Amino acid sequence: MATPSTAYEFVMSDPVKNLKPGKSLQIRRHCMQGRNTREGSRRMQQGKRRRSVEDREEVLELQRALRPIKLFVSGMPPSESLIGDLALLRFAGPGIDSKARNFLFKAFAYSFANQALSPLDRCVEFDCLDSDSFELFLSDNAFLHSVMCASFAINDILNSQWNGKPGPQTLFHLRNALSLLQVKLRDKNVHQDESVLQVVLNLALLAGAFGEWPAAGTHFKGLHKLVQMRGHLEFLKGRPKLHFKLDRIDLARTLTTGRRPLFLDPAVSWDPIIPSPYLTLPAELYQPSPDWHPRLVNIFQDFQYLYWKLPYDWVIRQLGDAYTKAAQQLLQEDICLRVWLLMTVSFAVASPQKDWIREEWGKIYLELDHDWAGVKNQLMRVMWIESIHDGPGEIVFKQLEELKILTN
Repeated sequence: MATPSTAYEFVMSDPVKNLKPGKSLQIRRHCMQGRNTREGSRRMQQGKRRRSVEDREEVLELQRALRPIKLFVSGMPPSESLIGDLALLRFAGPGIDSKARNFLFKAFAYSFANQALSPLDRCVEFDCLDSDSFELFLSDNAFLHSVMCASFAINDILNSQWNGKPGPQTLFHLRNALSLLQVKLRDKNVHQDESVLQVVLNLALLAGAFGEWPAAGTHFKGLHKLVQMRGHLEFLKGRPKLHFKLDRIDLARTLTTGRRPLFLDPAVSWDPIIPSPYLTLPAELYQPSPDWHPRLVNIFQDFQYLYWKLPYDWVIRQLGDAYTKAAQQLLQEDICLRVWLLMTVSFAVASPQKDWIREEWGKIYLELDHDWAGVKNQLMRVMWIESIHDGPGEIVFKQLEELKILTN
């Protein structure tokens, strides 16, 4: 018995089962609406299974959409599916094709992964996600072009056929970034615009990476002025990640140009600890090769000067006590090790004139070859770099031989 809510509709046909005109459309419409189906029929079961699959796909799609957010919150580096998950983003500027979009997503994913792997997160309390910077991708055209310029520039460098000049896409985005930045700089409150700070920082980092220090210096001076207008070091205390980036490029600029850093705390002195000119160093000290870079030579000579000025008496006494205890346990066959210890201590820390070195050298004197070539063979059985150790080693050997002759 049909209930009142059940609506039956009969379709008339002729004696040979042909439908009346227009009735086939009526049947098709009813089937599409789910009518004329029996509960528990095969068609009904297939429909339920299809709807179940569609529901599961919707849940998975929602999970994929939420996964980048969970990764940002947890601090884990995003997976390769991040590019696909972010593909629906609409950026601030036009003309972001699939290639440019791919560069942007890779740059963003690598930057976040690199931050998660950095030891700085143990020392500096970074936010999980710098939302302001990420929103600039979607809202600020100048920032977008500056990041695109850096992305295409890196791609140019990694290209095996790179001719040393920026590619057309790099120049295109650079011109757009500079043009849009000029428009922003006309505003008297430009220092309050977060996008201007980020754009100038990107341009300074890019110029520094290419070694264009005059351009990097121009951008960096402008960046310093912007930060000063926002409170300088007090402002940077609340922006540890920005502070780290500024200090990194400030140090690179200082080491490259020799100029004082701009973002240094005034309480810290930049004057050299060792006053110049240096005292004349002894001639027997190792002389750097003329092929060395001048800055490396200066650093090396600084250490030589410190070595010459600092007292090492305590260290020498400790080495003497340690050698005496170890020599009692060494076998007679360990002559190579004893020679090596006395030689390296003599030219690295002490001098052959020390009493304990002369005494220990006298104990093994009769077991040695009394020429440099023979002693060098024994030294090379332990550890000996000829280009570094030959010069000072031969000088020390001659001094020890002379002291032994004078003693006898």
